[in-house]
Amino acid sequence: MEAFNYLHPVTKLFLAVLSIKVIIQNYLDLRQKKSIRKNYAQVPPLFETTITLDEHQKALNYNLEKLSFGKAIRTFRLITLLLWTIGGGIQLLGSLTIDSSSGYLSISFFLLSYILIETIIGIPASWYSNFYLEEKYGFNKLTKKLFFQDLVKSTVITTVISIPIFLVLIKVLQELGDVWWAYAWGVFMLFQLMLIFIFPTFIAPLFNKFTPLEEGSLKDKLFNLLEKINFSAQGFFTMDASKRSAHGNAYFTGFGKNKRIVLFDTLLEQMNEDEILAVLAHELGHFKKKHILKSIILSSFGLLIIFFCLAQALKSQTFLQGHGLITTGPAVSIILFLMITPIYTFLLTPLSNILSRKNEFEADRFACEHTSAEDMKTALLKLYKHNFGNPCPDEYHSAFYDSHPPASIRIKAIEDFIKA
Repeated sequence: MEAFNYLHPVTKLFLAVLSIKVIIQNYLDLRQKKSIRKNYAQVPPLFETTITLDEHQKALNYNLEKLSFGKAIRTFRLITLLLWTIGGGIQLLGSLTIDSSSGYLSISFFLLSYILIETIIGIPASWYSNFYLEEKYGFNKLTKKLFFQDLVKSTVITTVISIPIFLVLIKVLQELGDVWWAYAWGVFMLFQLMLIFIFPTFIAPLFNKFTPLEEGSLKDKLFNLLEKINFSAQGFFTMDASKRSAHGNAYFTGFGKNKRIVLFDTLLEQMNEDEILAVLAHELGHFKKKHILKSIILSSFGLLIIFFCLAQALKSQTFLQGHGLITTGPAVSIILFLMITPIYTFLLTPLSNILSRKNEFEADRFACEHTSAEDMKTALLKLYKHNFGNPCPDEYHSAFYDSHPPASIRIKAIEDFIKA
């Protein structure tokens, strides 16, 4: 405790905020475990006709193991964060890789080194998650070869995308004076919009095979739904998700004429056509209710605030030194800022979930209005069954972490819609 008194004031604040985060996370985990064990012996009434007791208990065991694994990963990442920051890791990496005479070349090497180190650090957790936890419960379909292929591809794509954005950010910072952060935000938003357009046709096919949906009654029903709600798409595609996981889902991606509807092949195996139609109607509800547009606007506003805070942080030697930087350069300082920002914004997590949950209820209602509410209900039950969702989460844990409302509340809302 005496050593704590000699720490930099900003370091004390950083450690205090970290401690609060750890305490909250552990408290919520304990509540979640207690809720799971309380409901372990009996299937909740809403799920009795869909899920057997054995399936229910297997799903809860899966959620308990995910909680324990998540806590272990959080502890490991906490240690690495401390080593990167007040442990001097990011300072050391910057001094070894950045040479003022080499300019942008050495900055690129610094960022590449950081990406590679973080990728390597993340391999054990990803390996354990796929080849032990997910495989134990029948979800993992990844081969070890595909695991490393995905790792190499994602690292290359991250590098190819990140380095140009980062260099432009540094250039803007150096050339445009005190309001550089506003210009940098504008550039970053343009990059993001470009990624939204190129992801469906250039990036996603690097990882999965997308096949046009076969002609038949399902395609006819989907086409009729799109006509009914006045939604245009480039086409319907099935994705070979089963080569990686048994989890099922559906989504649409892109903007404008680039929009496409994607169905996981696992979803086609798990549900009938009308249930698939209801799931897709839910996803399309997010678009028709302008949830995606609102999300982009809100996130862009949040990014603007982050860029402003970054500008203030870069001007404060006290702030940077308190987080582990003795000598600074903009590249190293930016990476440091990106590392520590999630710590200071952790308590804002429930706020974003409030809006997300509201959107989920609206999307459910949209699906009920434009397809069958009964099909939406059974589809939701099957999603929780096949994905081993937790039907009895603790209310505080769920409110803090979950972007979707608990299944029981969503199903109750659908039942109320049916009665009405």
